[in-house]
Amino acid sequence: MDLKKDLLNRDDNMNECKKELNDLICLQEDINHLLLTQDDKINDINKIIEKADNDVLKGKEEVKKAHKIYWKKYGVISAGLVGTAIGFPVGLFGLGLQGISLAGVTVGTGVLSGIGAKALSKKNNNKVKI
Repeated sequence: MDLKKDLLNRDDNMNECKKELNDLICLQEDINHLLLTQDDKINDINKIIEKADNDVLKGKEEVKKAHKIYWKKYGVISAGLVGTAIGFPVGLFGLGLQGISLAGVTVGTGVLSGIGAKALSKKNNNKVKI
């Protein structure tokens, strides 16, 4: 009788071990599947980060180009307007209200300011690093 009980206990223990081994195999397969899925997601994130990095570098270059274009085209105009604003009252006081002379002084001051601003802009562009 004892032998029969021992054999039954042994069979029960073996069946329990088999069941636990099958559970472990299922867990290992699930972990393997999760790791593969996670690896794909990490690769996708890496691609997105690389694309964002390239976009930032391209954007930085575009900002540099836009800055240069702005000062080439509009720097002279804005400096001319400032020069005109400064030169107009000077022309009024220095020449009185003499029409053409006043306009000549005002425009001349604006143009000289624009040329000076462009020269300074070229000089400073070599120093400024963005």
